[in-house]
Amino acid sequence: MNRKQLENYIPAGQEIQLIKMEMGHHAVTDRVMGSLKEFPYTLHPIKVEGIQPEALDKFEALMARLKRERLEVEAFITEVEDSRIRQILTLRYMKGLTWAQVALKVGGNNTDDGVRKAASRYIEGGV
Repeated sequence: MNRKQLENYIPAGQEIQLIKMEMGHHAVTDRVMGSLKEFPYTLHPIKVEGIQPEALDKFEALMARLKRERLEVEAFITEVEDSRIRQILTLRYMKGLTWAQVALKVGGNNTDDGVRKAASRYIEGGV
């Protein structure tokens, strides 16, 4: 896992939301006539909704890739054994806090430079 992958966690989530909104713009609707299954078999209109297949394929492929990338980051952070480092990575890369905010949340007289360097050392494999 590298820093770029970690930093892409929040933007990937935002892009997933944008894709969901965009999918709504590619929705198609129609009305068909149908009847009840039982007597009196009354004819009534039924609204049918969906997404154009070519747009759906494109959106699903991109969303699957973004979700996979996010899951990889979550798995990486979850597997960190050091609780302090796990907290730092979660707060910074998954919650989007600044280094100063991370230092305050972690507590223990940590500085923004201290938590940033601890995260960098871990990510670069120097721990």
